[in-house]
Amino acid sequence: MRRVIQLFGLLFIFIILTRCSSRPEKDVDIDIESLTLGVKIGVSIRETGTSRDKPIIYITDGEEFLNQGLDLYLEQLTKTSSIPEAYYIYISSIDMLTDQNKRNTFFFCNPDYLNFFEQELMNVVETEIGQTFTREKRGLVGVSFGALNAAYFAAKAETIQNFALLSPITYPCSDLNQAIAFSENEDLHIFISTGTHDAEKYMPALLGMFESKKYNVKELTTSGGHDFENWKVQIGEAINFMFD
Repeated sequence: MRRVIQLFGLLFIFIILTRCSSRPEKDVDIDIESLTLGVKIGVSIRETGTSRDKPIIYITDGEEFLNQGLDLYLEQLTKTSSIPEAYYIYISSIDMLTDQNKRNTFFFCNPDYLNFFEQELMNVVETEIGQTFTREKRGLVGVSFGALNAAYFAAKAETIQNFALLSPITYPCSDLNQAIAFSENEDLHIFISTGTHDAEKYMPALLGMFESKKYNVKELTTSGGHDFENWKVQIGEAINFMFD
C-alpha cells in the first residue's frame, strides 16, 4: 500500500495513518514530499523479526537494492541468525515528480540532503514505525557516491553513530577531508570496503582521516567489482560490525 505524506514545514510533519496498530506492516511504502529538497521521494520500510528492540538501518540507492533482492537476502540471513533483526529503510534517489535520478545532487556533500534526513525523513519513518531511535541504534549504508554521502554524514550528522561505506568514490567533494577533520562527532563505527579495480585510490586518505579521529573502523577488501552484486554480499558483515 502506498500513501502520500505531505510535509507542511521543516520541523512539523503531519502524517495520514490508516491503521490502528502502532506496528508497521511487514512492507510499507511511503512517498515523502520534501520541502527541503523540493522533490518527491519514495521510501520503503522493511522489517525482519518481531522484536521491538532492534536497530534501524537507512540504505541509500534503495530502489536499486530492492531490485537486486537485498530485502529477501537480509530476511534469509536473519532467519539463520547470521545477522540481527532490524528495520531497513530503502530510500530512493529518484524524484517521483520528474523521474530524474538525483543521486549526484543529493550525495555530493549536500547539507540540504542532510537536513532532509534529520528533519524530515527520520521523523516520518520513525513515526510510521511507532518509536524514536537513539543515535546508537541508527545506521546508514551507502555505495559508491552514496558512500561519499555516508562519509559526509559521518562528519556532519548528529543523529547516526553507525556507517557502512562500500566502494566510496570521494573526488566530487573536495571539502570532505576538512569536514571529517573538524567534526565533533565521537565514538563512530565505520565499516569501509573496496573491491578490486574499484575504489582503492580513495581508501587510504579516507581511512587515515577516520583512524585519526579514533573511530572504531573496519576495513574490507574483496575480489568483487564496483557493482550491486558485490555490495549486496558485504552488507551482512557490515551490519554485524555496526551493531555487534
